[in-house]
Amino acid sequence: MEASIASPFVSTVPNISTIIDLILEGKSCLTSGIQSFKYMSTAAIFELWTVLCLYYMNIDLSNGIYYLIDLFTLFPITLLLVISKPQQTLTNEIPHSNIFNLEIMVSVSGHIFFSLIMNIIAINYYLSSDIVIPSY
Repeated sequence: MEASIASPFVSTVPNISTIIDLILEGKSCLTSGIQSFKYMSTAAIFELWTVLCLYYMNIDLSNGIYYLIDLFTLFPITLLLVISKPQQTLTNEIPHSNIFNLEIMVSVSGHIFFSLIMNIIAINYYLSSDIVIPSY
């Protein structure tokens, strides 16, 4: 028998009510794993789009700028993921057991498409403004 299933039965509580806590934590772990996958994949794609768009304008980011991007955009989201707690009640909704299903891939693809559109809007705004004249 697996230790995670046997652990509620070796607790100090004399009934099986701790099984609900075990199921809640398991569902929370599975859901947060999927959310972490979505977060890491979209964060990498966002940074890729940003770098490609800046390379298009002959602009190169320094290491310090990468640190600032990570510190002010990615780190707060990571903190929010870490402090999230499991639900207090069980629901009938079953979390996805596979990260490569249609719903998750559509969600990730939608975020990637949205980031591409926002980068294109930002580039067009930058190129149409009189702030800096591109040098190409």
